[in-house]
Amino acid sequence: MIKKAEHLQLIQTLNKAVAYKANLRKTMDKATSDRISAIMDKLRTGQKLTNAELAFLREHTPQLYGEAVRILKAREREEQKKKEEIERLQENIRNKDRYD
Repeated sequence: MIKKAEHLQLIQTLNKAVAYKANLRKTMDKATSDRISAIMDKLRTGQKLTNAELAFLREHTPQLYGEAVRILKAREREEQKKKEEIERLQENIRNKDRYD
């Protein structure tokens, strides 16, 4: 499970990204700003980003790119932990069945 502190940190990171995104709207053309908004919305809703989306962020907003990468890595760690926990539980069930 995700630790409370880690969860709060992810929320703070997303909030910073939202604030940064609002400032971007003031300085970028509408098409670029809209694309960045769509990518960040996708990230905020828990969806995976494509390599093209990550490259777009890296090119246009290195700060948001860094935030996105951190969020994605944290999610990957959590998914790996869940996968390992499921495997551990399945192994426990198999072992229990052997001894019953």
